[in-house]
Amino acid sequence: METPIVPTPTLFSDLDLSPITLRALERAGFANSTPIQAGLIPLALEGYDVIGQARTGTGKTAAFSIPILEQLDSLEVTRDPQAIIIVPTRELADQVGREAERLAYGVPTEIAVLAGGKNMTGQLRQLQNGVQIVVGTP
Repeated sequence: METPIVPTPTLFSDLDLSPITLRALERAGFANSTPIQAGLIPLALEGYDVIGQARTGTGKTAAFSIPILEQLDSLEVTRDPQAIIIVPTRELADQVGREAERLAYGVPTEIAVLAGGKNMTGQLRQLQNGVQIVVGTP
């Protein structure tokens, strides 16, 4: 069994992110990445499929959201879903959706949270109007 690689946290400014993403991170109060972010973000930006595991509160949502946001086509190009994020609960879907919106600050981005037990008409309307990221749960 291989020993897991745990990257050293680094500054977000060292991760080759766009200026608008760096401003959104600064606005959110983020300067240093966590180990999960330092390990996943560069690989995901290079197009690798990544799997990560980390404790609650270590920045996993940002670790996968930042590369998604960095690679989205603009709303002028397409309003079709470009990323689907599947989570196990409605509460987590709402949380991931809010965090993705916070990290997308300054970039027109359409994010829909789709979950059972919520207003189906509103969710369908969001999809018909066009979204780039769908966060969903059964």
